Amino acid sequence: MEYTEQELEEAKAYLRERIRNEQSMSADVLRLLELYAGYLLTALFGNASENEIEMLIQDLIEQLLSDVELLAVDDHDRRDAILLYMNSERHGDTLRGRVDKRCHTFFNEVFAVYMAGKLLNKGYNVLLNSITTNLTKPWQNEVIVEAREAIAKGELASDFDFSEPSYGRGVEISSLGALDTLTRYAIADAWMYWGWLDASEKGAKGYFVERGSTYPCDICQSHVGIFYKIEDEENRPPFHNHCVCFVVYSFVERL
Repeated sequence: MEYTEQELEEAKAYLRERIRNEQSMSADVLRLLELYAGYLLTALFGNASENEIEMLIQDLIEQLLSDVELLAVDDHDRRDAILLYMNSERHGDTLRGRVDKRCHTFFNEVFAVYMAGKLLNKGYNVLLNSITTNLTKPWQNEVIVEAREAIAKGELASDFDFSEPSYGRGVEISSLGALDTLTRYAIADAWMYWGWLDASEKGAKGYFVERGSTYPCDICQSHVGIFYKIEDEENRPPFHNHCVCFVVYSFVERL
């Protein structure tokens, strides 16, 4: 056997804990976007300044990042090392930079509904409900759809563009989806980094990758059954978004 049954069970338990923290983050993202939709709408109805709007967006960013850090570190030691790794620049941007972009996209979604509501003379409660019930498909919000149809029929006129933005292939079509994917992956990556760091410092020689689910995935399958040396940090999970592979560390040198 390549590893003991106890080592395998410990690796599975670690994966389950990681996934629970990811799921907690998903709930946090939804809760915060619902909450800040109300804050932003209130500010817009109150004719708040651009600076006041920006302060609200920055507050949302800080809340999201705080939750990510809490769930990424959990009760692990080496907090500073984990946060340094998680917040480092990769592929031209940092975690903060990516969250910032998506939170501003969220404001654009709220603002579009607000502008459509003004055009159609809709009230605050109607708009807020439409936003919170359409977070996964913001540009199919019934208020925006109604405004588009009224403009197309010539019943109303507006200079605001209510058409759905072009996101490109493979890009999340809502800020909720984008923030959920981004923050969950950041937590998963931080957990796997801590596991690798902890095992390295305890003298692990290498590790095996095992699959934590049965769904078809060529990326995950390509790593199974291979012994990676501990220095091979690039080949530890997660290999992609929503990856649930896990690592079993070995303290015995293998070929």
